[in-house]
Amino acid sequence: RQSMVKLRKPKARAPSEHRIQQDIRLALGQESDLVLWRNHRGKVMAETDEGYRFAGVAGLGDGGADLVGVLRIRICLEAGEDPETIYIGRFFALEVKRPGQKPESHQLQWGELVRKFGGFYAVVDSVDAARLALGRARKGETL
Repeated sequence: RQSMVKLRKPKARAPSEHRIQQDIRLALGQESDLVLWRNHRGKVMAETDEGYRFAGVAGLGDGGADLVGVLRIRICLEAGEDPETIYIGRFFALEVKRPGQKPESHQLQWGELVRKFGGFYAVVDSVDAARLALGRARKGETL
């Protein structure tokens, strides 16, 4: 008598955080009013006579958002009969997580600092969530 092996259909895995970041960068990179960069973080090592030693941290520090950029904001100044249009840049930051994951406390503290100084910060887990966040930033919201 032969034994039968029952095969399970593999579960669809959620994309990695890196993949989500890449997808967001590609999607939001098409927006004409936004420039967005990946915040590369890491240790900086310095060469000394005794070898290499830790010299500091590169990037925006502990808790810094994964994607950072500048959103172009149009402002109309109506002073007198000749209204003037000017443009300013607003700091824009996205912390990217896999679906179901939550940011750590130091990441939320970094985001609060950004908001305190008028920037935009949001935690997102997909391209759609990033697009919604960009829409809120365009309206002047802070999260």
